Amino acid sequence: MGGVRGAKGLEIIMKFQERSFLVKEGYLRRGDQKRFYPFVFEVPEGIGEIRVKFSYSPRILKNKEKNYQMIGGAIEEYVKDYPQKEKVSTFLTLIKNAYPLIKNAYPLRNLLNLSLYDAKGSFVGRWDQNSERPVRVSSTYSSPGFTSCKIIPGFWKVEMETHAIVTEECKYRLEISLIQRTNGENFSPFKKKLINPSSYRDNKGWYKGELHVHSNHSDGKNTLPEIIEGTKREGLDFIALTDHNTVSGFSSIPMREDLLIIRGMELTTYYGHALALGITSFIDWHSKERMRNINDIIDEVHLQKGLFAIAHPFCIGDPVCSGCTWKLGNIDYQKVDLIEVWAGCWKNRKIENYKSFRLWDKLLNQGLKVVGISGRDWHDVNERKSDGIPKTFVYADSLSEDEILKGLRKGQVFVSSGPQLFFSAEYEDKRYICGDEIKLLERKHVSFQIQVENLKELCQLQVIKNGLRFLSRFLKEGKSQRIEFSDLPEEESWYRCEIYTKEDKELL
Repeated sequence: MGGVRGAKGLEIIMKFQERSFLVKEGYLRRGDQKRFYPFVFEVPEGIGEIRVKFSYSPRILKNKEKNYQMIGGAIEEYVKDYPQKEKVSTFLTLIKNAYPLIKNAYPLRNLLNLSLYDAKGSFVGRWDQNSERPVRVSSTYSSPGFTSCKIIPGFWKVEMETHAIVTEECKYRLEISLIQRTNGENFSPFKKKLINPSSYRDNKGWYKGELHVHSNHSDGKNTLPEIIEGTKREGLDFIALTDHNTVSGFSSIPMREDLLIIRGMELTTYYGHALALGITSFIDWHSKERMRNINDIIDEVHLQKGLFAIAHPFCIGDPVCSGCTWKLGNIDYQKVDLIEVWAGCWKNRKIENYKSFRLWDKLLNQGLKVVGISGRDWHDVNERKSDGIPKTFVYADSLSEDEILKGLRKGQVFVSSGPQLFFSAEYEDKRYICGDEIKLLERKHVSFQIQVENLKELCQLQVIKNGLRFLSRFLKEGKSQRIEFSDLPEEESWYRCEIYTKEDKELL
């Protein structure tokens, strides 16, 4: 046994005591968190399968006083920059509603993960299930989170990610087994299924979906077939499969006529999370035992014709939710396509959503066309609590991956937990919908129309112009209501519609 402190930037070459089995143990302390520890091992000729077993302990921080102290510090940071007049009441509401990230935070947990790379340096998969069952990788089968691949001889690498260490000391154990290839076993190139047909539905219209979903290929609780069944119960037209730092689930995506599954991944870094939507292959967030520049990562997403979305930027962070708060200040926001401005249930996450909206306003006022979306961060489709959970509606020419991404890119989007809100404008006898830009040939009045459907209670409609409240109206319960107004916009003006409960507390 031996510690790995000071190993940052070093590759520890591990030698098999016997040909087929290797064990590496060590200790980590709090100062070792948010680092990378690579372990290199040699795979000889004739190996047909690699098995990796990983464990660490303790898993939790048992000391109550330290738990409360550390969680309290995270809450204090979470409520910072929230309006003082609302801070106390919202905090009490947050506790009352047992905001899941805080409720589930006790006791605090250590969080370690593993990534596996083959002899060519290609990414094979990521251990993210916190299970002590061995991971299997071969040419014909691989465990969830890993892709099937040929076991080529040479130096392979396991890289340990230390996302959170909350205990004074954490012991880890890594076991690697090499299984001989049986006689006559040959590698058959893995055949990917067709998962991006030209179109699921050809008609233009608004499509409802969820852009942030996890499966058992990372830390989700459900297989893809289970997710599909849960999605059908929710009445969604599309979802995005966004497992943490792996695309192994892509091979399981079926071609269906009733549901579009968009390929994606959640880039889960030490200092913020982001969705890469519409990508075709894995994108690594670190290289040579250090994090890559976030702008280079965004360029790679765009090179694959994907969209980059900052996820839950003001979610409660370390040590409650490791790396969940966006802290990558070097990001070029001109490269950002989307931001999750509405994360989870508004009632329980009002604080962070308020701050996300203010960031969105700031970027829009800078002339940047960043599109606001919602994200449930769905880990268990059997959770039936859908009240207050938003969905993202996208206007597209058809229900296909390309067209949904195109609609998102244009900003032809609205987000809602119930009511449907259609915002349009007319100028020079031409009609525009949300996300469109109106080129003013001369300064004239623009006519705006708001159509609201499916209101189940008395609500308040607000029109926001350039980050400030421009218009406010109360709306009665009813199936369909229409509001019209006009304005003489200045250059670079932008407008957004919002519907709140009558007390102006919850966004709908």
